[in-house]
Amino acid sequence: MKQELIFKFNHMRIEYYSTSDLSVTAFLQTLGFKLMNIDSSNSSRCSFNFQDDEKINEAVDDYNSGRARIDPLIFTNHLKQLKFKMANLKNY
Repeated sequence: MKQELIFKFNHMRIEYYSTSDLSVTAFLQTLGFKLMNIDSSNSSRCSFNFQDDEKINEAVDDYNSGRARIDPLIFTNHLKQLKFKMANLKNY
């Protein structure tokens, strides 16, 4: 599920790509996209927000279609780090 968030800060418009899919998040991090924040305001799921990039939607389409090729070890490391961060969010 794709969702775009737009935040206004001091008259600056910042666009984010947002997903609640943990695997897509780890995949995007493996490709080098910068995770800006994790929104845990919804108690049932986290939302992962990336700074929007013109190539991010193409990368997600490659992931969903099975065309994407990444290093599985780096992907797994990002997945573990995300799970650790999510567990720490719930402790606060």
